[in-house]
Amino acid sequence: MQLSKLLYKNVFWRGINMVSVFILNMFIAQLFGANLYGHLFFFINALAFVLLVVSFSLDSGLAFFTAKNQLNSSGAVTLAFFWAIIAALIAMLFFAMFKQHINITAGNNYLVYCFMYIAGMLLLTFFTALFSAKHHYIVPNITVTIINGILCVLVFVLKTNFEKFTFYFFTAVLVQGFVIGICYLIMFSKLFKLTFLSRAELMPILKYSAMAFAGNIIFFLVYRVDYWFVNYFIVDKGQLGNYIQVSKVGQMFLIVPGIIATTVFSVTAEGKKEAMPQKVVQLSKIIFVMVLLLCIPLIIGGKWLFPFLFGPSFTDMYKPFLFLVPGVVTLACLFPYTAYYSGINKMHINIYGAFVALIIIVLFNLILIPLFGINGSAMASSIGYITYYIYFMFTFKKQNVNLKSTLPLLKKEDFNFIKTMFK
Repeated sequence: MQLSKLLYKNVFWRGINMVSVFILNMFIAQLFGANLYGHLFFFINALAFVLLVVSFSLDSGLAFFTAKNQLNSSGAVTLAFFWAIIAALIAMLFFAMFKQHINITAGNNYLVYCFMYIAGMLLLTFFTALFSAKHHYIVPNITVTIINGILCVLVFVLKTNFEKFTFYFFTAVLVQGFVIGICYLIMFSKLFKLTFLSRAELMPILKYSAMAFAGNIIFFLVYRVDYWFVNYFIVDKGQLGNYIQVSKVGQMFLIVPGIIATTVFSVTAEGKKEAMPQKVVQLSKIIFVMVLLLCIPLIIGGKWLFPFLFGPSFTDMYKPFLFLVPGVVTLACLFPYTAYYSGINKMHINIYGAFVALIIIVLFNLILIPLFGINGSAMASSIGYITYYIYFMFTFKKQNVNLKSTLPLLKKEDFNFIKTMFK
């Protein structure tokens, strides 16, 4: 199937998923306020880092070799389920050892929540990657959408009982992971029994995943290290809640670029000859214009819209959002490039750029947060993202000298490419 048609399918179904995520996030913020919201998602941020570590980026290896049709489906299912359960138990042990640093209002249930979140998110990540490698986008996205819809109802039912809602929230994460895993097993695995991968099959997966893991650790810190700096420097946790919400709004603008990236990755990994460097540039240009246009309404009306959407305790979102916009727009443009390099097994290029961006973000957070608070952290992120963008434009143009331009300016041929996506 052509890249343009795959992009359309992926964007459509993942878009439905992300709308449900946004609505759920908005309801949680509205009904529980910035303080409880900040506690919950700061805890989830800590879980997400542990998730990244224990996952070892196995989803990248599974997706890469599934796209190449070099992986036994039954063996992949067995590996995914075993890895998820064992990793969740290891994560529980980690959190038990460092329980004094856990910051959540749900008390002693944090270990249960840890297991639910890690196991559920690993299964979700692994099997979504496997579905994407086979260009199947309906089942994982519809599953998440339905469960998020149930959670939206529970937010209103339990609006005065944050602890009980928290339990159902983490239970939902576990359930959606298992449901998607079982669906993949039924649809693509011919053997309904434990089938382990051979050493010859497993070692290339682990080797590829190890490189992706190194990159993802750095990418995670590039996207979220500012949370810890804000939490450290700023006493008011309502400010932390406001900043996390700003960051999550910024990440919403990266959803469609991320969806596009998964399709570019799978097509590139398959080895299809579709003039990918030129199409990567075209997609990056389209993303630049699209994200910029989506940001404009919030640039104009965000001062009133943010409190309306998330509640009166989120009145400090507007200024940091303005400072974050330049970084978000430039970062969004990079998704096709990073996916392309991952698909041709040159992830070291992604890692070098991300590492430079991380150093810049850390240094400017240390300088700017004491001076400007959460506005300073947003500035630091934008500076880092823009630096990352400059690095990629220089590197990609150097390796593809035949390309006329990588600047985000749409031309006639780019509009023709857009038209083919909707035929």
